[in-house]
Amino acid sequence: MKPAAAISCLLLFSGLCLSLFQGISVAGAVDAGAIAVPTIPPANMDVPAPKITPPNMDMPDTKPKMQSELENNSSASQMQAGNASSEAERDLGDAISGKWTVRFQEMRDRALDLTLWSAGRENVMGFGALTKGSTTVSMSASGSFAGEELLLAVKSAQPEYEGAKSEQYDLDLLLENDTLSGSYILRAGGQISSSGNATASRRA
Repeated sequence: MKPAAAISCLLLFSGLCLSLFQGISVAGAVDAGAIAVPTIPPANMDVPAPKITPPNMDMPDTKPKMQSELENNSSASQMQAGNASSEAERDLGDAISGKWTVRFQEMRDRALDLTLWSAGRENVMGFGALTKGSTTVSMSASGSFAGEELLLAVKSAQPEYEGAKSEQYDLDLLLENDTLSGSYILRAGGQISSSGNATASRRA
């Protein structure tokens, strides 16, 4: 190859390299001076769910009463009931006390004249006479209260005559408006002789 041709090729190659180098430099400068576009994440538009605590529906524990308190209340109630019962029995005993005439619906030929009084909380005592026709027999009485009822046993203190059977009148009477009324059973010699209705009224 001739020296002139070799020099021409060398110059041409050098020019190409210079052009390529300048192009790379310009591209690098543009990239280096470019403004970076900021990346902004989209806003979260979801509304957060509210946190709701469910209410406590459990009933509050009540403090149980002490055993001693329950026993005291029970004792107080029993005492009040006992006092009320005693008061009622005392009032009934006072109302029963006095003189009474007992008549029998099925035996109009006889009557009991009794004097009664209260003997203690529940008991009743008394004495009197049974008038039967023209005969009078001494009688003794004893009994008790069953609620508002008077259970009274009236017995002959002596036989009507020698060899006669003793008589007993079992009375079941209820006080109402200053009058005793109820039923009776007559026993002669321990055997039931008669029964029916009886009424007692106060006498002077």
